[in-house]
Amino acid sequence: MAKYRLVREDRTDFVLGHLHKKITLADAVAFLKERIVLDEKKAIDDAWNDKGRQLLRSFKDSEGVRRLAAYNDSPEGEQRRMVYQMIDICNDVEVLEKQIRNMSKNRDGSDKLIKKAADRIEKNCESIRRSFDL
Repeated sequence: MAKYRLVREDRTDFVLGHLHKKITLADAVAFLKERIVLDEKKAIDDAWNDKGRQLLRSFKDSEGVRRLAAYNDSPEGEQRRMVYQMIDICNDVEVLEKQIRNMSKNRDGSDKLIKKAADRIEKNCESIRRSFDL
């Protein structure tokens, strides 16, 4: 029977297989090709959705700042449905607040990744310093 998605054990196998080396997109694709079968209709629909998101992300002002607010407009517990609205002409405080929350979440995720990388650098520097002190 065809397997269409990875399970936790598959992801664990991938991570453990690449624990001490760099991972490329080609590595991930090769691993996926071994483990799952693509649903071609879904893959095509996903590609069209990606192109649509790319088009919506391209709406920028002269300074390169996005002009569209993006927010989830689906009722609680239902499939996510993103809605986009021009920020410059939006008078809906709720829409603008949702955009601020979304951007803050994205920034918080980036900040956490930056902190994690910085902590790793600091840990490596301490390790190097200790090895020279010996």
